[in-house]
Amino acid sequence: MKNILLFSAAIFSASAHAENLTLTLPNNGKLSVEVPALLKTAEKTDARGYQYHATSFPNPSIRYSLSVFIENEPCKEAKTHQEVGECFLAKMQSNPNTTMEIKGRFCQPKYCVVAASYKDRNTGKPLPQLHAHLLFAYRGGWGDVHFAVMLPDEKDADLLSKFSKSLVYTE
Repeated sequence: MKNILLFSAAIFSASAHAENLTLTLPNNGKLSVEVPALLKTAEKTDARGYQYHATSFPNPSIRYSLSVFIENEPCKEAKTHQEVGECFLAKMQSNPNTTMEIKGRFCQPKYCVVAASYKDRNTGKPLPQLHAHLLFAYRGGWGDVHFAVMLPDEKDADLLSKFSKSLVYTE
């Protein structure tokens, strides 16, 4: 129940301690999002698309992770943000290790938001994490900007809210 309240607060509440992160995508694209200060751990562009990963680790008192995936191929022929969201959810349901529990979902003109928690598929135990995925159709492919909070507390609701409302990208 606590996780549901956190996600509800995250979707509808105001600001938190976050800063603007701007990434340069292939072919002069740009993407920015509001997240806490993070350390980049990986970034690459290849034939499949673009990937970026950042984390607040190794600081054990800060528990955030960001990943950005821009796929060059469509997600099962998805052409709209809503279709990308549906395709993403279908992909997540086929994950052999975890079960996704959707806590909130809505679409805006430029992307869709899926807020979720996960359970270990083998044990059925909830993972102590909250996730927000910003999903969008992009240049014939699709994007997933994923922010995760490990061991969430009430203060994290503002961060998730700010993140879920902050995505800006250019094509």
